[in-house]
Amino acid sequence: MHEWFCAHGINSYCFISSFNDDSQENARVKLYGDAKSFKIHALFSRIFGLQGYFSGSDTDALIKQMDERKPDIVILRVLHNNSIHFPKLFKYLSKHKIATVIVLHDCFFFTGHCTYFTQYKCKKWQTTCGNCPAIHHDNVSWFFDMSFKCFCDKKKWFHSIHRLAVVGVSEWITNESKKSLLKEAHIIQRVYNWVDLDLFRPKNGSSIKTKYKISENQKVILGVATVWSESKGFSTIIHTAKQIEDALVILVGQLLEGAKDISNNVKIIGKVTNPEILAEYYSMADVFLNPTRQETFGKTTAEAISCGTPVVAYRTTACVELINNKRGKLVDYQDQDGFVSAVKEVLKCGKEKYCSDLRAFAEANFNKEKNMEAYMNIFYRLQSEVRR
Repeated sequence: MHEWFCAHGINSYCFISSFNDDSQENARVKLYGDAKSFKIHALFSRIFGLQGYFSGSDTDALIKQMDERKPDIVILRVLHNNSIHFPKLFKYLSKHKIATVIVLHDCFFFTGHCTYFTQYKCKKWQTTCGNCPAIHHDNVSWFFDMSFKCFCDKKKWFHSIHRLAVVGVSEWITNESKKSLLKEAHIIQRVYNWVDLDLFRPKNGSSIKTKYKISENQKVILGVATVWSESKGFSTIIHTAKQIEDALVILVGQLLEGAKDISNNVKIIGKVTNPEILAEYYSMADVFLNPTRQETFGKTTAEAISCGTPVVAYRTTACVELINNKRGKLVDYQDQDGFVSAVKEVLKCGKEKYCSDLRAFAEANFNKEKNMEAYMNIFYRLQSEVRR
């Protein structure tokens, strides 16, 4: 997004706590904080149950840099990473009446503690949090349940912002935010994450088939995750592999230590950092599996769709808006046998049945230029309208 702004003549600065690749700082991309302060914040967060209440000096330094640049709009993304002092940040945004956009990549901005609530079937966040069932998960608290305080503070902070926009990266999380402490925001709108459609498109995956000695008639089932865990549906994939023994199951990503009972037709290849190669994996597969417990958007699903590969997933959270019978199959959550049947059906039909609908959906929903225009419209509205 920052690079798009700069390319279109918009005066943009990006402040981050760390890089996830080999990028370097420059005049417009700045790091704040350091590893030591992050570790101290993480420790205090676990002891006191307060994520986002430390790193005061780092936040002061960040605010000083912001103050020098006098921003018209501030965009807040994932901040539950032991690096921000929320009271100071929101006091600054409120005092200077800066239009603020929060992008919901998970649910943390509108709950008292958790990043996801679906697995706990919790709806407390719709009114007020307390007695949190996830207190020892997500942003772990060892001793204290401070979810009521954190919820009340967030409500106060966000209500103090003079012009607030909420962007959900799926219809699901956008609709959930409308039931939450964010429901009074001036703008609440869904804008999908985008995919590089020139990169992630149907490709010839013959080189990968040659690499793994996959015959022309053998079916390939693909899964992609950073780390394979139960929350990503690892047991469902293993169950599927055992039931469809004549197919090869390729898993991109790391496997948690101690994983057992892996079927012989499962090949775990670790991380694939080159997106060109990753696109070949998506294109080569006959079906992509995403049996996750919860997705705010579903980046891997979107990439598979863009490459023309049908998807089988559970009928949960944002998955239901990306997948239908023209793009794959949805199955009731935890119905592993139903999941296997859906995979078999897609394999039997063949991906050619789905390819054109998949690509058309990707071009209609994951186009960067179109989605950035939606963001720009939000910015213009914030600049020109007063809070309702």
